[in-house]
Amino acid sequence: MNLNGNILDTVAYTTSEASLFAIPPPRKAANGEYVHNIFQWDLAKQPLWRGEMRVIEREDFGSDSTTEPLVLKLDFLDDGVLWASLLGEQNLLATRSTKLYVVLVNFNDVKVGLGLQLKDSTQANEFALALQDYRSQQAKMKFYAKPDASTDQDMDSDDFGDFVS
Repeated sequence: MNLNGNILDTVAYTTSEASLFAIPPPRKAANGEYVHNIFQWDLAKQPLWRGEMRVIEREDFGSDSTTEPLVLKLDFLDDGVLWASLLGEQNLLATRSTKLYVVLVNFNDVKVGLGLQLKDSTQANEFALALQDYRSQQAKMKFYAKPDASTDQDMDSDDFGDFVS
């Protein structure tokens, strides 16, 4: 756990063996969505990166309404040294395999997808649980951040008007 000013970082998941691969671009499906075909990924070739990956929940206690109070952060480490960092769940896409994900990175203002491979099914299940816990926490925070209309104490907006004193 790291507390820096108004930001609290909590490590939700760590694996010692994850890999990033170059993958082919997605194809556009009939419904207009882009789909990554994991069967075209060449996972036998040398990965671009292999090392430790951490999933961090970054909570900003001083955030205003324009920022998310809880953000997902992926750290990729090489021998304990930060190799790359990625903020935002929108940059992590699930595939049909529990061990494979697509990581979207901006490279010279172009979105590039990299294949993320987890070592085994146990690590993949733990990673999926960490993502599920994050989504649950984020949904709760968004729910409780909404203003409650029933606590409006403004007398001018009284539903009964002048009939009740």
